[in-house]
Amino acid sequence: MPKGCELIKAATIEKIAPGGECTPGLMDDKDLATMITRMPRWEPADYGRYQSLDVHLTVSASTKSQYDLKKRGLLKAVTGNKVVNPHRVSRLGQEAFAAHHVDDRGGSLTWTMVVVREGNASLRVDLVYSEDSSDLTREQAENTVITAARDVLASLS
Repeated sequence: MPKGCELIKAATIEKIAPGGECTPGLMDDKDLATMITRMPRWEPADYGRYQSLDVHLTVSASTKSQYDLKKRGLLKAVTGNKVVNPHRVSRLGQEAFAAHHVDDRGGSLTWTMVVVREGNASLRVDLVYSEDSSDLTREQAENTVITAARDVLASLS
């Protein structure tokens, strides 16, 4: 199992967070007998254009329940946000679902997320960006998280 910061190809990260730094998750070095977790985060070197990418990967026997939990989180808006365009994603893992969370209080932050189940792995990839300082469309943001999810799945084989 790769370390968290090795889950996504350098070329993919360079497109998402140019010159970005990866911060490993707290559990990245603590593999348990029943579950392996990776939770890295990438942020760009240029903070004038806010954008970050988070991966939450779990490998365990309870993959379906982990996927269902991540999907419920994807479909439930946190206070001040609304869920936009929730839908299945084809040709990604055994199951995949994507959605956007947008700030409905007049802010500019958008969270684009995809959750995936493949074999004994479940993952969620989140891209958080400011619509004020980014030129990303929601479609481009979704393509970005799907590309990152494909990289994670490829790193597991």
